[in-house]
Amino acid sequence: MSYIGNNLQSGRSEVFHFTASGGESSITTASDGRSLMYTVGWCSVYLNGVRLHESDFTATTGNSITGLSPALSANDVVIVEAAHTFSVDSSVPSTGGTFSGSV
Repeated sequence: MSYIGNNLQSGRSEVFHFTASGGESSITTASDGRSLMYTVGWCSVYLNGVRLHESDFTATTGNSITGLSPALSANDVVIVEAAHTFSVDSSVPSTGGTFSGSV
């Protein structure tokens, strides 16, 4: 996922891989056991290597992908690329800023 031209709210991305056992219509946990985490509006979902259109799934909670219809077949691979955002409001200015606590 490219960040060229995106606003300064953009941050790092994290990738979650899920291999279906069959019949799933939602995903909350990657195959490695990590819980899904994404910023709403900043994730891409791929099914067997093909990027899904935003109308093909629902990603409104920040921790699950739902509405996968038809349900997944055994060995389908879903990849969720989650862009995490940050706010420049929480940064220290280049001059005159101070730090407190552990840095």
